[in-house]
Amino acid sequence: MNNINLINKNNNYNENENNIEYNIRNSKKPISFIDTINNNGESFDYAGGIDEENLKNGFGILKLSDGSMFKGIFTHGHANGFGIFSHSQGDIYKGEFHNDEINGYGEYYYKKLSVISAYWFNSAMVGVGLEKWKDSYYSGCFLNGQKNGIGTYVWKNKSKYEGEWKNDNMNGYGIYYFSDGRKYIGEWKDNYMNGFGIYLWKNNKKYMGYFKNGIKNGFGIFYLLNGKYVIGFWKDGKQNGFVKYINEDKIRCGIYNDGKRERWYDDEDIFLYDYMKTDNNKYRSFFEMNIFSLEKYMLTSEI
Repeated sequence: MNNINLINKNNNYNENENNIEYNIRNSKKPISFIDTINNNGESFDYAGGIDEENLKNGFGILKLSDGSMFKGIFTHGHANGFGIFSHSQGDIYKGEFHNDEINGYGEYYYKKLSVISAYWFNSAMVGVGLEKWKDSYYSGCFLNGQKNGIGTYVWKNKSKYEGEWKNDNMNGYGIYYFSDGRKYIGEWKDNYMNGFGIYLWKNNKKYMGYFKNGIKNGFGIFYLLNGKYVIGFWKDGKQNGFVKYINEDKIRCGIYNDGKRERWYDDEDIFLYDYMKTDNNKYRSFFEMNIFSLEKYMLTSEI
């Protein structure tokens, strides 16, 4: 099985915590029995039952010139029913066949690296199945031989993802449990945190907002300790644009550019007045997004 090493993005919250590491193994379509026996008229040896038309019928053993072998039931010259197909490359399938294709329930062993227990249609996994490696496993839905639908993936270090999949990738809504106690709840795209989500630390800190490619991008609220929190905009993980710091009854507003503060306002009304009278449209998009309405919604949404 091929391994795909995906994002290694730090959380950009100045926490010096472990980086996110994903290691999704792609499920592949197994080597088809029918493709093997029909490969350019390849010669083979057969020992077993035949019918009146001299076609393979009943139990038989088929050995191919490349070293592959099938042991199982034949009907009118085709593998039908239970059988074991051992490929010369090391893959082994044990289960049901129909017209020389893997069809029905069976287990596929990928060169002793992993095993898939699933239902199959024309040599591709469909429905609910289980794919296990030595140190991790996936349990959930398959379609066309790939992880599609709802499923759970558990890593060696006990990190876990529960949620939606599309074409072998985390796509849609899901929850990722980090081995150190952190948790992300929200939207995913191609194995990255993308869209709206909530990122929680085990010390009760929380970020609620938008992500892109695994890091903060767009509007968000960062809840600190002792009732403090930060409201504003981020770009590529850095504060960028309007930012409001709230510490009990004290409020300070500021403008940030690429993580660096350009100006402080000790009074929110002064900030708004200063903004409205300027001809600089640099920050106008903040208000076009109805920032204060969105802020109110997010503050009243609890996880």
